[in-house]
Amino acid sequence: DLHWGNVLVKKTSVSTIKYKLNGSTRQIPTHKIEVNIIDYTLSRLEKDGLTVFCDISADEELFHGEGDYQFDIYRSMKEENG
Repeated sequence: DLHWGNVLVKKTSVSTIKYKLNGSTRQIPTHKIEVNIIDYTLSRLEKDGLTVFCDISADEELFHGEGDYQFDIYRSMKEENG
């Protein structure tokens, strides 16, 4: 469910951030911008062969929304997936 309404962007005084990936610590420049992704409602997670997700197929309101392109995408997703 990644769309412009779920990406938060703001200026920051922090010039670099550190993170750990596969046991290795890495550092990347921020260019003085902080970005956060919010709203994982329609996300899926797979770990050790188990898929975790929220079944939205019964939420008819989601497929009748108007005014944002994302609602057209939801309808297209429903049509493609049955």
